[in-house]
Amino acid sequence: MLNTLQTPYQILKQRREAGIKTDESSNQNMRKCLAAIGYSVQSILATQNDLAKLNVIHVAGTKGKGSTCAYVDSMLSWYRAAHGLPKNIGLYTSPHLVAVRERIRINSAPLTAPLFAKYFFEVWDRLEAAAKQEPDLEKPLYFRYLTLLSFHVFLQEGVDAASYEVGVGGEYDSTNIVERPAVTGITTLGIDHVYSLGDTVGKIAWHKAGIQKKRVPSFTVAQNPDALDVIEKRAAERHVGALKLDPAYPPSPDSIPRELSQGIEKVVWRGRCEAKTEGNLTWYLDGAHTTDSVEVATKWFSDESSQEPASRVLVFNQQGFREAVALLEGLQQAIAQQGLVNFDHVIFCATDQNSKGQKKKDFVNNNADSEAIAGLTLQKSFAEKWRELDPLASSTIGVLPSVKAALAHVRNLALEHNKVHAFLTGSVHLVGTALCSFEGVDALSTEGGCLPLSRWNHGG
Repeated sequence: MLNTLQTPYQILKQRREAGIKTDESSNQNMRKCLAAIGYSVQSILATQNDLAKLNVIHVAGTKGKGSTCAYVDSMLSWYRAAHGLPKNIGLYTSPHLVAVRERIRINSAPLTAPLFAKYFFEVWDRLEAAAKQEPDLEKPLYFRYLTLLSFHVFLQEGVDAASYEVGVGGEYDSTNIVERPAVTGITTLGIDHVYSLGDTVGKIAWHKAGIQKKRVPSFTVAQNPDALDVIEKRAAERHVGALKLDPAYPPSPDSIPRELSQGIEKVVWRGRCEAKTEGNLTWYLDGAHTTDSVEVATKWFSDESSQEPASRVLVFNQQGFREAVALLEGLQQAIAQQGLVNFDHVIFCATDQNSKGQKKKDFVNNNADSEAIAGLTLQKSFAEKWRELDPLASSTIGVLPSVKAALAHVRNLALEHNKVHAFLTGSVHLVGTALCSFEGVDALSTEGGCLPLSRWNHGG
């Protein structure tokens, strides 16, 4: 039922061709839906609403927004363990690696399947009933529905501090119906979601800075000058409580309370700079899917893999639009700049999210072009691009129909070599599918054989 709220690829394509983009009307519907499921909505006369009870930490950005939310969640968890406050902590992020329930967490744990189902149908049934009285009320689409569900879950479960990662942009994102967050943060800005947000960092900054609110403190990091200029202008327009970090930051490590430093040191964010070993085969996984993040992840792999002799394999996919091919340039340039390792084998595979017999509904993605997936159209484009980037043909290049086939191919290579290092990147879906194959679990715990994110300081 949740997957029926995904917009089919052909409709997305038609909207792009017609120039139709998300605007404020989508959030107007979100507010109606929030009221329909029983919660008060901010108005000109209201000074408080139900969402204000969540004390939302609202984070936008191009890279690092998910990991920032993970850091905040971890610090709040350690503080809670020491002091009993907050009572319950919420975390809302996207996309998911293995199970959709990962997106909505309470006290760092994904919702259980029974609890997810309980609250899912409470929201669904209330919207169905409301639509009979208000015919123009529409169920929110997939991400928006999950955002609405998270509000319901957190309020019912007594959450009094919740970190929210923006989905796309900020101004028109469904998370932005929170009128009174406790604080907002804007991580590093770059070029992403060009169709929706614009083709310059300034245009993109306008959307991201849209989460700033009147009299609510806003924090950011060092930014491109054009981006920072837009952030400051929007902050002034909205009369935020404060902007930017104190010039004296960071403070001395000794001045940070122990429970907060523990939260930083112990944070775990799966699928980012994660290594898993199978005998003589080591998998290096990072779900980076923007140019900047792919470059950082590639440098991490290069540093790690160069510590010992090995046969090296790249497994890459990004099932987005054709501009995803540009990610390979950043990856190849990062490898060349490091000069520490080279790939002996390069594999491009589809994430086969809509394949026949797909049992794991969490992996279904109706937004993707099923014909392109079946024909491996993008993967073939990736292969051609790599041949351009590697004219000396130092890598053996292959195109495979699925992640399962790619993993099997790498394992076969491990039978032929003393040591194999396999780097999987380009897509959260790719990494999530691989982890599901490795671990055979429905939802990733915060435990496991992964490296603490804080070791790498890597933007998600």
